[in-house]
Amino acid sequence: DAIFLFEHNGKFIRKIGIQGHAKNEYVKIDNFTVNENGDTIYLLDFDKVKTYTSENQFVNTYELDDEYGWDDLKKKKK
Repeated sequence: DAIFLFEHNGKFIRKIGIQGHAKNEYVKIDNFTVNENGDTIYLLDFDKVKTYTSENQFVNTYELDDEYGWDDLKKKKK
């Protein structure tokens, strides 16, 4: 599991995030999306969403639960 960033011409730029068990790492990428500006990547990692900048800087972890689901991203920051 990995996310790779490429230029429009196909040239490799960098890998996003690191697989592992630390706070700034992901265990398994279940899904991902990028914001409209292309500067923030959201990785779904089981019941957590890990956010990274396009420069590969870890930003935050949001925990999801059965009660709020995706609404947790607006309500709780860990």
